[in-house]
Amino acid sequence: MLEFTTKSKKLAEGLSLIAINLNYGFPSLSFRKDKSAYCLRIVQYNLNSTDYKDLTGLLPKTIREIKPKDGYVYDVSVQENNNFVCANGLIPAHNTDGIYLGCSRSAANIPDFSKLLELKTEGNEGTWLTKPDKALSAIDECNKKWQKELNYPDFELEPEEHDAMIFVKHKNYLIFDSKDGKIVMNTKGNNFKGSDKANIARKALNEIMMNALKENLVWDDEDAARKKVKESIQNNTKEIISKIDLTKVDLDDLTLIQSVQPAKRYKTNQDGSISTFGKRALALEKLLGRPIKTRIKLRFVVTKKPLPGIAKPSKSGVKPIDYMYPVDLLKDPSEIDLGWYKKMIENYIQGAFGLSDMQSTEQTGLDAWM
Repeated sequence: MLEFTTKSKKLAEGLSLIAINLNYGFPSLSFRKDKSAYCLRIVQYNLNSTDYKDLTGLLPKTIREIKPKDGYVYDVSVQENNNFVCANGLIPAHNTDGIYLGCSRSAANIPDFSKLLELKTEGNEGTWLTKPDKALSAIDECNKKWQKELNYPDFELEPEEHDAMIFVKHKNYLIFDSKDGKIVMNTKGNNFKGSDKANIARKALNEIMMNALKENLVWDDEDAARKKVKESIQNNTKEIISKIDLTKVDLDDLTLIQSVQPAKRYKTNQDGSISTFGKRALALEKLLGRPIKTRIKLRFVVTKKPLPGIAKPSKSGVKPIDYMYPVDLLKDPSEIDLGWYKKMIENYIQGAFGLSDMQSTEQTGLDAWM
């Protein structure tokens, strides 16, 4: 048996998780008030033996569905969209959703926000779904109830207030807030993450959705509102893409950042031949004039011609690596494939919102807004 005492809860949880992952033993964590420290015990076990009673360290063998019933459901949450470990290192979990309340069917009920949007309509009591003060009061009541029921004064359901939100699908939504005399849009969810997208795509998304927001400041029927928002996104995407002059865009907005490893580190194809990424690494070595010995990050732009030495290049709409040229080695800006960037923006919007195309046809996705 191993026993540790530490004032760091994170250290205790980390050691507990390591013990589980290494199949070393059963971790048991307790807090000693006299020392204001955590005591971690790890009891070694033999999985072939039944001479133990504590089974908390064993991984689950089966998962069964539990039918919903009346009562309270608990939600565990952490900052950002990260995996985390709860229950003192015994349960690996993922960030969970909160409860989202739509308080108003009209932006006119939010004076500062509607002023920035130049909305002329006056606020209307009939367009409130739930007054904010009532929602906050209910949350406060829940906090008091469960602080008492659990005997845990630090229990807290923390309300997060925003001026407007658009829900696209599970864990994907757009947030709009008035800040310093401007409306700021933030994105949440993998649909909008776009880490492998050039900044021009995110700027286009911002402009498209700001316009879509202004066109949908008041709604009544939920189904009609969804349809109208879809149409706004489609129409604004087509219009904004047609007007974008990429020759006047800052080079940084066209830049894609990717990591490149030595060619030998990439897994080969099934027939043993070098992979597309491996070929790209070798081509980049020739351009750089030096071998790539470790993982490096490079800034790229998509060009009209493929990298030198790439046979049978492929140009996808997501990661056209055969055509990604290092920015620092680019001599002629006219070699940048501006047409690809326009198509990439359109694909980004379509993919983010689950739209089948930018035509006025029956769409998929976006089926659970508001």
